Amino acid sequence: MESEKTLKEYIYPLKGTRIAALVCVVLSLILGFLAMIPSRPAESSAVPFDPKLSANREWCYVDVAAVSPPAFTYNKRIYFVLMGADGTLYPARLTTPQYYTLYGQAQYWSDPTSDVPALKRFYGMARKINNVMQRAAGGVTGADERMTAPFFSETMFFDATAIPGANRDSAFLSFSIVFMLIASVLYLMNAAVRARARRSLKRLRDTGYIEEAAGELYNALMNNPEDVNWLLTPNYVFLRGEGTALRLTDIYWIFTRHYYKRGRYIAAKTVDKREMLLIPAYGDMTDEGIQRVYEHVKKVNPEVITGANQQDPQ
Repeated sequence: MESEKTLKEYIYPLKGTRIAALVCVVLSLILGFLAMIPSRPAESSAVPFDPKLSANREWCYVDVAAVSPPAFTYNKRIYFVLMGADGTLYPARLTTPQYYTLYGQAQYWSDPTSDVPALKRFYGMARKINNVMQRAAGGVTGADERMTAPFFSETMFFDATAIPGANRDSAFLSFSIVFMLIASVLYLMNAAVRARARRSLKRLRDTGYIEEAAGELYNALMNNPEDVNWLLTPNYVFLRGEGTALRLTDIYWIFTRHYYKRGRYIAAKTVDKREMLLIPAYGDMTDEGIQRVYEHVKKVNPEVITGANQQDPQ
């Protein structure tokens, strides 16, 4: 059991990955919880909208008695004119579903002699009318002047599609999803390394070499006090935190592969035809260093096939 513990401590996933995954899960849950807390201000805090005096992004409301047909579209958003109970016209932006809730008010705009509908209150934000919006309104032809004039005579428009804090909620939700995805990736990587480590230990147990492997690993660690990520011993190769404890005689083919454009790694196929990462070769590992690894493996396992070709020798 001590031998297996020694091997596990070196080849099993680093504890930091599990901690990082747990931190990501906690952050995801916290952000998700914050995103669920309504950030919409209380309706009681809204003030009547004034197209000249309301401050930009102020939380307001309008009591709608009538609504125009769509006046124009700007930046894929639809603009209308709302009429208040006193006949005041308000330039406004609504969503299509919001407009459909104003059927009676739309009828009253078209036919002022019809029955006066009940006022419908909308909440939103005061936003500043810009020049581009005015050019879009000015490009409308053949429309009732009441549908475009307020966009020129007023300073602010009423945006019923905007809710203070909505961007914050979206950001919380987005980051929550991102952290959960990171946690999932870390968990899957951790699970893959654990599965590889269990296979490595099982093969060593089944072949009766687990004591020998643990001994060589222990001696190598004593001779390499630095925190190294891989160790090549007389008969084994060990990868720290990668799940690999491989007896060199279990390799039948060793070769070099390119890792995207950043470097190379030495890979091996074992006698059970499972390909695995053997030694990372990026950084300062030279061609001579890679060749020495080949020669060491060939010395221990004369039957091994070496080469950088991508074709399986069998």
